[in-house]
Amino acid sequence: MGYTLTSGLIFGGFFAYMSASPFVLQDLYGLSAQEYSYSFAVNATGVIIAPLFAERLAKKLGEIKIFLHVLLLASVILLCSILFKADLAFILLAFFLIFACMGVISMLCNSLALQSQGQHAGSASVLLGLVPFILGL
Repeated sequence: MGYTLTSGLIFGGFFAYMSASPFVLQDLYGLSAQEYSYSFAVNATGVIIAPLFAERLAKKLGEIKIFLHVLLLASVILLCSILFKADLAFILLAFFLIFACMGVISMLCNSLALQSQGQHAGSASVLLGLVPFILGL
């Protein structure tokens, strides 16, 4: 259940990003629609390239903990950047790190949660797919 909740909360944050980031980045920070799409593309690239480095980092630093720590650090950077009205670069960096960790953590959570389920892997897989959408509402 811990892996399922972790994955669900991460996707809840992703859904919050999807709904709030156009307002924050375009209206509050003045990005054009084109610049916003570029920032979104860079974040999506982080989701793609982070798993390539995940295997090497996980062997050295622990399977999922390092990515949870980076996600926490990026979330603190994002919060401080917003509270203290920091430069847009800090916000974009935090978003990139959050997206990159989101891809790795969700992949690891699914894998680790299903490893221990044996005959119940199908039911566990359904739960892993459902919980993120429930927590994302």
